[in-house]
Amino acid sequence: MAKWCYGIAAIIVCLDQATKMLANNYLVTEAINLLPILSLRLACNTGAAFSILEGASWLLIGVGVVFSAYFITQIWRLLSGSICEASAYTLILAGAIGNLIDRVAFGCVTDFVHFFYISNDDVYSFPIFNLADTAITLGAACWIYFMLFQENTNKSEGNKLN
Repeated sequence: MAKWCYGIAAIIVCLDQATKMLANNYLVTEAINLLPILSLRLACNTGAAFSILEGASWLLIGVGVVFSAYFITQIWRLLSGSICEASAYTLILAGAIGNLIDRVAFGCVTDFVHFFYISNDDVYSFPIFNLADTAITLGAACWIYFMLFQENTNKSEGNKLN
């Protein structure tokens, strides 16, 4: 199972880096509006999600390395884990590595997907993000689901033993 997880993570990292390269090539001068609520807009984020810890590059690189090592180890230990657990680890690993590459190579993470809403001349904007951020978010959701499901399974199995 580990080989598949690592292979899928590598594909996601490659897709993430390719989309960031395209963003850096085509979004430098202006944003591209795709829908009334979605645009592609280049941003260089020196922080973590929502620009938390902005400018703390070395700390975020360290955290990225630790998280990557942890999820590499977790995937390696999966002998017959659930698809949800494997997906969670794979997605988080891919996202962490994708953003880690940016931090080391460029000093910031390239973000470019921008959701927003305009109402009465007010603009409500969600922070700009990228494919790696999406992978991390989906992986975290899978991980939470797995932990809740696993906990419920263990409780129901424990009740059967009593």
